[in-house]
Amino acid sequence: MNFQFTKFTPLEYMYIEIANTFGLDKQIYKDRLEWVKTNLDNLEDFIDAASDKFLFIKAVKNLREVQAGKPVGALVGFDANCSGIQILSVLTRCIAGCIATGAINSNVRPSAYLLVQEEMQNILGEAVDVDYEAIKLAVMSSCYGSKAEPKKLFDGDALDAFNAACRVVAPGAFNLLPLLRDTWNTKSLSHDWVMPDGFNVHIPVITTDIIKLEIEELANYPMSTLITKNERLDFSVSNVANITHSIDGYIARTLIRYCNYNIDTIEYVNSIINIELYERMGDNSEIDQELYESIVKLNLLDLTILEDMHEDNLYLYHTNILRALSIKLEIMLSYKPFVVLPTHDCFKCHPNNMNVLRYWYNEILAELSNSTLLANIISQLLLKDVSLKVFEEDIADEIRKNDYAIN
Repeated sequence: MNFQFTKFTPLEYMYIEIANTFGLDKQIYKDRLEWVKTNLDNLEDFIDAASDKFLFIKAVKNLREVQAGKPVGALVGFDANCSGIQILSVLTRCIAGCIATGAINSNVRPSAYLLVQEEMQNILGEAVDVDYEAIKLAVMSSCYGSKAEPKKLFDGDALDAFNAACRVVAPGAFNLLPLLRDTWNTKSLSHDWVMPDGFNVHIPVITTDIIKLEIEELANYPMSTLITKNERLDFSVSNVANITHSIDGYIARTLIRYCNYNIDTIEYVNSIINIELYERMGDNSEIDQELYESIVKLNLLDLTILEDMHEDNLYLYHTNILRALSIKLEIMLSYKPFVVLPTHDCFKCHPNNMNVLRYWYNEILAELSNSTLLANIISQLLLKDVSLKVFEEDIADEIRKNDYAIN
C-alpha cells in the first residue's frame, strides 16, 4: 500500500490513544507521542487530570499489558476532524475548508471551530471571549443550516463577524448552505434519495405539537403530551444536516467494506476480473452502456458493484471499470480483513490495522472530491439535473497525503 501520510507503529498508536483520551487530541502527533514517552513510567498519576478519565484508564491498562508481553485486543479510535465542514469542503474541492479540517495538510493539527474564532477577532479587532464548546456548537450548527444557535452566542457586529468568518474559513461549505436549504420540498411528506451503494435515504417530514389536557376524574388535573405527525411543512433547514449525514454514513459503510471484506468473495471476483481482462484485449462491444455512463457521470466506483459480478456477466462491464476494480482488490488482498467499529465519525480498530484504516479514509475522501455525489443528491431532491461549481480542478492527491482528517 502506498501510505502517503505519516504512518505509525501499533505501539505508537497506543501512545496516541493515551494522549487523545488525556485531552491532547488537538496537538500534533509529535507532541502527543512526546508527552506519553516523557510520562511513560507514571501515566497512572494523570488519571484525575484526564479529559476522558475512564477511556484514559483503559488505554493505559492496555499499554501495560503490552509492556508485560501479553497480547491485547485493544482498540484505538480516530475521530474525524470537524466532519460536516470537512465533507462539504472535500465535495466542493475547497482548499481553505480542507486545510481547516485536516483533509489537506498544514503545519498544525487544525480546528475549523477555533479558526472561525480567530478570524472573528481579526474582523472585529478585539478578543472574542467564548469557550471552545460554545464556539464549536455555534459553528457546527451553522454548518447544518441553523441561524438560531449562533444567535444564542453572538449578536450585532459579533454575529455579522461570525457569519463572515465562517465563509472565510470554509467558503465551500458555508456558501453552499442556501442551495442545500432550497432542496426542501414544501409539498412532500418525505425527502428521499439513493446513495452510490444503493442505500435508500428516507426522511419523513415530522412536525410536533403539545396537546394540553385536563383529567376530569382527577379534579381537572392539567397535563400535556407531545405528539408527532407526518405532514407537510412550509420551511425547514433539516435537509442541510440530513444530506451531510447521509454522506457521513456512506463514508462509514464504505470504510467497513474496504477493511472488513470477505476474503473468499474478493479473491474470487479478483480472479475472474483478471481472466476477463486477459481475454478481452480491449473489446467493449457488449457492455452495459447505461451502467457505464452512470458510473462515469457520478465519477465514483462503489465497491458494492462486486455483489452482482460473476463469470457469466463480466462481459457487461467496461474495461475501465474492471481495471479500476482490479487495482482496489489487489490493494485489499495485501492485508487481512479486520473489524472496524464506527460511532458516527469515530472509527476504532486494532492498532495493528490503523494505518490501513487511515489509508482508506483518505482514499474515500480523495475519490469523493472528484465525484459529482453532492450534485447527484441535490438533483434527486430537486427532480432536475444540477451541476455544482467547484473551487479547484483536482485536490485528490493532496487529500491522500493528509495526517489529520481523522486523528
